[in-house]
Amino acid sequence: MSQEHRRFDLSKFVNLGKFTKKGSDYSRWLTLTLTLVAIVVIYLLIFNPFRRPNPLQLAQQKKPNLRQLYKKAMQAIGKNDLGKASEYLQRIVVADPNYKDAKVKLAEVVKKNLYQKAKKALAANDLNLAKKYLDELNNFDPNYRDVPELRKQIEQGINPDTEAPPGSNPGTGQNDNSNPNSENDSQDPSNSNPNSGDNNNQSPPAPSGLPLLLLPEDMEGYRLLQRGWVIEPDEANAAYRSRDRDARRNIDMAIVTVAKYNTASEAQYRLAREEQTYSTRGQILTVNQHEAYFGQYFSKDFPHDASLMWTNRSWFFSVTVLPKQILEEDDPDKGVLPLSTLRNATLDVASKLAY
Repeated sequence: MSQEHRRFDLSKFVNLGKFTKKGSDYSRWLTLTLTLVAIVVIYLLIFNPFRRPNPLQLAQQKKPNLRQLYKKAMQAIGKNDLGKASEYLQRIVVADPNYKDAKVKLAEVVKKNLYQKAKKALAANDLNLAKKYLDELNNFDPNYRDVPELRKQIEQGINPDTEAPPGSNPGTGQNDNSNPNSENDSQDPSNSNPNSGDNNNQSPPAPSGLPLLLLPEDMEGYRLLQRGWVIEPDEANAAYRSRDRDARRNIDMAIVTVAKYNTASEAQYRLAREEQTYSTRGQILTVNQHEAYFGQYFSKDFPHDASLMWTNRSWFFSVTVLPKQILEEDDPDKGVLPLSTLRNATLDVASKLAY
């Protein structure tokens, strides 16, 4: 070997095999690392755990046992527990408005519950309270039992249970073809079926008229202020006020909105629009096993109200709380009420709903 070649013969100074081996190990580690990264990327694309779940898929996975709910509703009706029966039937019609005769029974349960409360108020000689219940009942069915006659007598300042107008019997009216003691039928389980007796000839309510039926008359810890249609017969709302004095110092009222759409996509579109309106401090929460959006609407001219909203198939629901204080500064971060107070108020109302 020439001197020139020996000059560049590195084998005497460097172990080339060592570098060759290290280069081979580096290549293997690089290949393994890239393979693992590729696997993780593919997993995230297919099973992304951080992706917001599809509410429609969640609804399908959490569909209630309608047969069991219907059975419980019938048992509650048999015990004249109309509040509990209404709760079970509401859950059924939200999941499937055409399940058996659930919507018919729900309508009758709601009407009978109001009728019994009106009769109880008359027995206590509370004409104002009786009128309130009869007016509510009139919204559902103007010709239910003897409601027209009862309302007419109360407007004249007559208590039908204690005073007999000329030509009529106390507690009865021109539309009352039932047993004269029908006001006490709540004590007889055999008469507790809301579809029996004088209601056999009444036609079932249209599925599109269900929103008003889903707004509860009785809600634990709250008093119903008013209930009615927003867009008849597809959207209704009701205003409630807490019975807790401390809660009333912060929250004036809570408004529950129920809207029925033809498709689940339309309900989702409504939810997206409302999210844009209540875009301040938006959060994703869970309500009655449904994904829900909570956010605030900010305006210097109106209370800093907040709304909790969700969908269930083709239904849209929301609970909006209105605080008593008025904002004085044009800054959503300087609201009078803490975010947690507004959020907890909406969650409390939502937890008492059957949907």
